[in-house]
Amino acid sequence: MKKKLKSGENIIEFTPGDKDINFSCWMGMIRGKIKVVDNLDSVESSSSSNSGSEVKRSIYGTDISKAKTELLVNKAVKANESQVAKFNGIGYEFQPLIAVTESNLKTKVTFVLSNFDEAESEFNILDGTTTEEVTSFDGKKGINEIELSPNKSGFYMIVKDDSILGIIQVVDNLDNADLEEIRKTYIK
Repeated sequence: MKKKLKSGENIIEFTPGDKDINFSCWMGMIRGKIKVVDNLDSVESSSSSNSGSEVKRSIYGTDISKAKTELLVNKAVKANESQVAKFNGIGYEFQPLIAVTESNLKTKVTFVLSNFDEAESEFNILDGTTTEEVTSFDGKKGINEIELSPNKSGFYMIVKDDSILGIIQVVDNLDNADLEEIRKTYIK
């Protein structure tokens, strides 16, 4: 389920299944869980600060808008007629959040998941315009690689468990790509 929230009160009605429901903002930076139980009367009410579950800190700090662009957005490295883009999994996040690549070049995307919390999972690469799956891979601790051959500018989303972990931004000319402008497109 996707819902764009507006300033103020937002009400979303749904009927849960039998599993807890994870939710997050579109970039996965703000997360939470809706606990599904059979009987509400059996649940003790407590504040989230007393629940014993500690929220993990983001590698980008408490305000992502203050993180340096070079931590958030990186260019692929070109060599001959190909390029390599790299994401490092750290905790529950990717660094960078956005990898910029050039269209019409064979692209190897490397995911270093040695320090990623839940590496053993399915990762999907979705077309950012159509949300159709382009490819997927079963993650494992260590190095994971996929290949893409984007033939036009646009973007791809890297998705795991219905959360977007990162973006592959495809541009016509990598040498002229403005990382600050690309950052502003996704991170306000």
